[in-house]
Amino acid sequence: MSPDPNAWPRTAPLIEVRRVGLRAASSAGVEDVWALADVDVSIHAGDTLGVLGRNGSGKSTLLAILAGSLGADQGEVLIDGVDVRADPAARRRIALVADDGPPFAATRSVREHLEDAARRLGIEGRRASAPVDRAIASMRLEPIAGRRLACVDRGARRRIAVAVAMIAGSDVLLVDDPTRGLDPASTHVVVDCLRAIAHDDEHTLVLATHDVAIVQALCRRVLVIDGGRVIAEGGTRSLLAPNADGAYRVVVSSVSASLAPRLEVAFSALTIERARHHATITAALDHPDDLYDLIHVLETEGAVIESIDRIDLTTDDVVRRLLTPPATYARMRGWRKD
Repeated sequence: MSPDPNAWPRTAPLIEVRRVGLRAASSAGVEDVWALADVDVSIHAGDTLGVLGRNGSGKSTLLAILAGSLGADQGEVLIDGVDVRADPAARRRIALVADDGPPFAATRSVREHLEDAARRLGIEGRRASAPVDRAIASMRLEPIAGRRLACVDRGARRRIAVAVAMIAGSDVLLVDDPTRGLDPASTHVVVDCLRAIAHDDEHTLVLATHDVAIVQALCRRVLVIDGGRVIAEGGTRSLLAPNADGAYRVVVSSVSASLAPRLEVAFSALTIERARHHATITAALDHPDDLYDLIHVLETEGAVIESIDRIDLTTDDVVRRLLTPPATYARMRGWRKD
């Protein structure tokens, strides 16, 4: 279940991104090519924002600009009204977690690596014990705290990188593609750890990903980027609602002659493929109750349901649906035929 964006307090934003742009290429007499263009977004303290887009859309670039590690060619990023690029103290409030974090010494244990990180931040001796212990607990690293870094898997390294950011005391965590390259078991653990951060009331979390399900699971709000431009922004539940329930493939037997006409009247985004002994129905559903309506129609027409499988929509589907009129999009997906 996605967090409810309507429950979020309407307070002054913690972070303001104002007309941020970055040139990808520029030369005399040639129109500039922009990697990011005119990005505006406000992020409140304690919020969880998903930056959703296809590969190359500008997600990672936006996070680097938010962190102050990359300068924009236009616009500004403010945290509590202070320019991130101009004030080192403001930059320290924001931590960017990209890939597996900074380089590490393979022979050091997980705990030693985190203690080294604390030392680099000026947190030494007994003062380091509490933040290191909290980070280990939050990222579920206790079972491997004594293991050498060379012997931990990629999912654990991703969690270790987040733990380093937590030790730094940053209240804004920017996490770039947190589940890239992870197997399902590691993905589950990483998502659970990030969910705990999203609900701890101490951190503001911004995730960049191409995975719609990650945004739906973790984020109150979503910013959809394509071609370096924001094409949609809003509450996750409302903005991704047409994509949340996805499409279903239903295989039925005992198909009556009246079934297809009745389905086509009741569901506009639907296609039926007939075989000798069965039919395969693919339908895009915008509301959970639509699936029960579809099953009701099939049963009243005497069809025998052999299987029902969900077809999850991808980021490509989300972007195309946002940029394409609904009827045209349904035809593109093969859900509707003229």
